[in-house]
Amino acid sequence: MKTNSFFAVIVMCNLLFSCQSQKKSSIEYKITRDTITNIPTYTYKDFWEDSSGIYFYCKPIKNDSLFVYKIDENAILNFYTYLKIPSAFAATIDCNSEVSQWILVNLDTIIAISKQSLNFLDMKNDTIIHIFPLSGDGYILDALCMNHLQWDRNRRTLPLRFVNYNNEERTYNGDVEMVAEYSIEKGLRIIPIKYPFEVSDSYLKDYTFLPSNLVMLASNKDTFAYAFSTSPILMLFDIKTNTLDSLYLYNENYKPLPQLDTTSVAQISWSNFIGRQSLVNFYYTNFLYDKYKGLYYRFFKKDIPLKNEEGFFNTWDDVCYGVTLIDKKFNIIGDVCFSPKEYRHAYFVTSKGLYSASQQNGNTIIYTLNFNYE
Repeated sequence: MKTNSFFAVIVMCNLLFSCQSQKKSSIEYKITRDTITNIPTYTYKDFWEDSSGIYFYCKPIKNDSLFVYKIDENAILNFYTYLKIPSAFAATIDCNSEVSQWILVNLDTIIAISKQSLNFLDMKNDTIIHIFPLSGDGYILDALCMNHLQWDRNRRTLPLRFVNYNNEERTYNGDVEMVAEYSIEKGLRIIPIKYPFEVSDSYLKDYTFLPSNLVMLASNKDTFAYAFSTSPILMLFDIKTNTLDSLYLYNENYKPLPQLDTTSVAQISWSNFIGRQSLVNFYYTNFLYDKYKGLYYRFFKKDIPLKNEEGFFNTWDDVCYGVTLIDKKFNIIGDVCFSPKEYRHAYFVTSKGLYSASQQNGNTIIYTLNFNYE
């Protein structure tokens, strides 16, 4: 059972791991698909919602604008508008290769995350509103190790991974001290979240294909819940009280990463070897909070053997993905495991369900996922 009170303060941050209660239910799910044609090949895609509706947007490779589509009352996406990238920004950076994420603040403002900075862009007036460097005096803000960043509309902030290079007690070069959030109005705020497991240089070297420091954030009002790609533990931070708690999130499919065996590297290339390790091991892929239903979703990839019963190598088409449904008090509702190729990831929570997208054979497939349970 999860502890009832937060007990670790900012100064101490001592962690006591607890388990949450489990109330398994029979869960039904429905996946719908909509194909959008005539969309150019894009380098980035995402969803966004406000009181006016739900939108899908993407950054085509050969365009200086983002394409925006709106979902109509029949759940069909239709072209809505272009968001032109400010010329002053496009003139100084390769928007296809040097921007890792385009995060909508609203239909006029977007955050372009480059290798060096956060860039707040006014798409309507063709101007750069604000630039904030990702590295400074002894610190680095890393967006690449955060899982699918989204603008927090309630707090008007963007969450980021924070590395403090001034700490002489760090155990390795990428040691994460804390997580942070940034806004134009309030600047940088540091949140005291530490990893709940030891990470060494050798571990990072062996598991570069599956970084243990991938952070996934799901925020519910004043509670930030942080998850990690290779650990069942969640870290909970209460903004109002500045306190830290943790719990062990049970998953019957969970398997810790094994010790990496490199004896077969001599027979295959290193990239193929790492690809195989990524294929066969269990890890968490996404963590979302659904404010409309009061649910957390923790997505995962199940482990599979390297070869099937016929002795042939398994492929990514053989992989099964799943999700654990948790209520807002962190009680487990149950697990769902999808069939191979049925469903892989969810990127955005909307009032109509969980949305994701993929581009196949020149078309864009929009997926909507919904759950029903008692």
